[in-house]
Amino acid sequence: LLRKEKDSVNIIASVASNIRNLYSVKVLYEKKYKQNDIANILGIKPYAVSIALDNCNNFSSKKLLFLLDALSDMDYKTKSGNGQANILFEMFLLNI
Repeated sequence: LLRKEKDSVNIIASVASNIRNLYSVKVLYEKKYKQNDIANILGIKPYAVSIALDNCNNFSSKKLLFLLDALSDMDYKTKSGNGQANILFEMFLLNI
């Protein structure tokens, strides 16, 4: 995406949104909510919940929160002028 000149800030926001969905689905599923209920609560399609459930099993809740924190920090640094979004995002990917 970076090579196709997509804005790094938008990529960071998109990744953060997806990780936030993964975390939300994981928490709600652990509280015994059904897939359709999760979809209604989060306002996403049931198929997206199904995909998220498949993917969220690869991460602990702690790891997902860590990734969200890292993305939040990266977003702050980018918007405050303390770092270049491209470099920060590449470092984030390397640290996953």
